[in-house]
Formats: sequence, C-alpha cells, structure tokens
Amino acid sequence: MIVTAAYFSCKPDARGLFLGEMDLLVQATRQEAGCISFSLYESVEAKNRFLLLEEWRDSSALDEHKKLAHYARFNGLAQQMFSDKVVHNYPVEKSN
Repeated sequence: MIVTAAYFSCKPDARGLFLGEMDLLVQATRQEAGCISFSLYESVEAKNRFLLLEEWRDSSALDEHKKLAHYARFNGLAQQMFSDKVVHNYPVEKSN
C-alpha cells in the first residue's frame, strides 16, 4: 500500500476555486479501483492550510491515478491555487 500526504497552502484569493476543484477531484478519485481512501482536512490553526491524505492499493494504482483527466485538470490549476505544496509518498503495510 502507498500512503500519500500532500500539504497545500491555498492562496486566499483562490480558496473558492481550490475548494470547488478539490471537491471534483475527491469525488472522481474515490471511484478509482486502486483508491482505498482520499480525504481532505483543513488546519484549525492556519486558515487555507490543507492536508490531503490518500491511501492507494499499490504504486501502480497511484501511477494510474496520475494519468487521469481529473488529476491533470487539478494539477493544471495548481499554480493559480497554491502558494506552496509538499507531497510525500510512503510505502507501508498495515500493522494490525
């Protein structure tokens, strides 16, 4: 399994765009066969700071996700929406 933690700082003037586009991305991604979970969280301490936690069946599922139109659309708008973005991928096994 691959766990992805993506941290975003949304530009204040792009918040509406970000939330609308993220909603589309979340709904489409959750339908993908290799997606186990895909959830967005907003910091309670820093407005416009978000964490996207993703769980993928394997690296192939994540690679396939990155080829799809909804991913490309969201990424194409990234410069407009983010002041910064950091993504970490962790190969893991369930321990319980």
